[in-house]
Amino acid sequence: MRDGGHTLIDEIDLIALGHMPGGAALARPRPLAHLDLTGLDPQAARQVALAEVARLVPGDTIIVVTADAPFALLDALHSATDGRCLFEYLATGPEAWATAVSRLDS
Repeated sequence: MRDGGHTLIDEIDLIALGHMPGGAALARPRPLAHLDLTGLDPQAARQVALAEVARLVPGDTIIVVTADAPFALLDALHSATDGRCLFEYLATGPEAWATAVSRLDS
C-alpha cells in the first residue's frame, strides 16, 4: 500500500517478516523442536526431515536426532534449501547423533 509516497507495512507484512504482533513485550522464546528420526529407514527419514525443514522460517532451529551419522541427510537438506541452513553437531554417536539445523536468512 502507498500513502503519500511512503510504503505502508501492515500487520500481515510484519508477521510474514517474522515480527511478533504486539511488539517485543509479547514475544516469548519458543522451545526448540526435536525431530527424532531414529527407527525410520533412510528414505523415510529424508522425506520427514525435508518437510520439517521446509516449514522453518529464518531464525528457526530444529534438533534432528538420528541413529547413524546424518551426513547424507544433511547434504540433502543443504541442497533442498539452497544452502540456507546451518548445521551444528550436538551429539556424535555412538547411540544417537543430534544436529541443530537452523534456517538462515535468504
